[in-house]
Amino acid sequence: MKTRMKKIFGKKVLIPLAAVLLLIAAWAVYRNNAPIEKISEFGKYQGYSQELYDGSKRTSDYLTLSDGTRLAYDLFLPTKEDVPTDQPLPTLFKYTPYGRAWTVFDKAGKAVLCDLMPVWYCDPMLRLRSWVMPHGSGKIKDAVSRTPWLGEMLNSGYAVIVVDRPGTGASFGVYHGDPEVSAGETDEILNWIAAQA
Repeated sequence: MKTRMKKIFGKKVLIPLAAVLLLIAAWAVYRNNAPIEKISEFGKYQGYSQELYDGSKRTSDYLTLSDGTRLAYDLFLPTKEDVPTDQPLPTLFKYTPYGRAWTVFDKAGKAVLCDLMPVWYCDPMLRLRSWVMPHGSGKIKDAVSRTPWLGEMLNSGYAVIVVDRPGTGASFGVYHGDPEVSAGETDEILNWIAAQA
């Protein structure tokens, strides 16, 4: 039996086994350091910039237009180890009626989104989501949680701001469908964004 064990664990087995393990380790190092394929198309972006951050932080507030209308916005800043950056960043801007953020659960704990999607698995799915999502972000469905590539842009060093149009979502005022009015509001918001630190 001892002789057979020596043959099994002898040089004939150990050298090829060591070679295989060495090849696996070399492949893993190469794979981690291999250049990333560059993709830039609708909804996909990778390989053009290095990921500098590892997450994001969302804050909600109001900005005020020149006519006094207060507009709700969500600002997402990239974070490194949960600390938001204080660097000036290029900013992606979305101006939307009702698309800024949706409350998933009301104060009583009812899954309010299930009124929009009345299927048996809605409530358990949303509860699992809120349990799994970091920092309680599962209680809100915001632009970043609905649009995965925005997270990639944040990690690459972009800020993201999403603003509810007047009279929609949490914004005050009256919604105007006139493109000229919307263009004027957008111009004000872009100037406000550019003036921020």
